[in-house]
Amino acid sequence: MKQTLEHIRSELRDLYPPEEVEQFIAILFRQVCHYSRADIIIHKNSKLSESLALEIRRFTQRLKAYEPIQYVLGSAPFLDYEFHVRPGVLIPRPETEELIELIGRENPKAGLQVLDIGTGSGCIAVSLALRLPEAKVTAFDISDDALAIARENATLNNAQVNFRQTDILNYDPTPEKALFDIIVSNPPYVCESEKEEMTDNVLKYEPHLALFVPDTDPLLFYRQIARHALTLLRPEGKLYYEINARFGRETKEMLEQLGYRDVVIIQDIHQKERMIRAIRP
Repeated sequence: MKQTLEHIRSELRDLYPPEEVEQFIAILFRQVCHYSRADIIIHKNSKLSESLALEIRRFTQRLKAYEPIQYVLGSAPFLDYEFHVRPGVLIPRPETEELIELIGRENPKAGLQVLDIGTGSGCIAVSLALRLPEAKVTAFDISDDALAIARENATLNNAQVNFRQTDILNYDPTPEKALFDIIVSNPPYVCESEKEEMTDNVLKYEPHLALFVPDTDPLLFYRQIARHALTLLRPEGKLYYEINARFGRETKEMLEQLGYRDVVIIQDIHQKERMIRAIRP
């Protein structure tokens, strides 16, 4: 145990802050040995089996290459659920949890039709299927890899979601006219110029298809989804976005120009403009 703990700390101490290294230790031992933080202390003088020590060392080498720990372990927590994650999908973020909670508070009615555009791991679609009473949830994504993982996550969490491969930039919404009560999306919104501000664990591993938009058109997906939503949403239906905090005002103005009403920018717990809600007239 002592040798393994020292190995993790020595391998990672120059790459991550000390508190993050200790967090990695807690996560690795919980995953591999089913140890709590207290168990690590209690068993610090115990002998760790060779197989468990080797597994922890393999995980440590992947962390040393800046691979996100969620990909290393193959899973990530989100709200009260666990989701499989691999490099084909984004790792679920805490701010997206806030979006789910907002939708849940504002939509208590049973049996709503919900569409999640750009579902990725399925964290939004699956969570809404489980949290909204009797909701009927559909989820679109362009990526085969993402849809395969999202389907795994629906099965893992016992959620009913209709997944469909759809390129939202080349899509005819007419056959589904006025079908949905809620449309939600966390689309690509990071400008190419923001890459230099991002860490290697994001740039090297998370899918660029789900992250980046051209600097020349940062609202590309928001605008296209909003136009489709005018057809897809029922009258008084709601459109929810997770947004780039840099473009909250521009996103709000775009929605108002398209005719949406009661467009509201909502801050996350860090007081960043992170969500928008709009109502189809």
